[in-house]
Amino acid sequence: MPKIYADKYDKKIFAFRRWFSGKCRTQEVTQEDLAEALDLTQSAVSRKTQVKGNHQTKLTYRDLLILFKELNATDEEILSLMKM
Repeated sequence: MPKIYADKYDKKIFAFRRWFSGKCRTQEVTQEDLAEALDLTQSAVSRKTQVKGNHQTKLTYRDLLILFKELNATDEEILSLMKM
């Protein structure tokens, strides 16, 4: 059964969080590494980047800039994730 999204924005957010999870694995970046870069706790990073669940917290523009930098995101990846 296909996943149903509330709107196109929720679908894009879900796609970002999945991309993020995979990119962390391929770049071997841990939540502890990101927590240090974001000046947060590891659990706060976990809540910001959860793919699903009710305990997600919001990502800020600052968070995105740091995450893209730490994960060596390409311009193409950034564009595809941020454009509707």
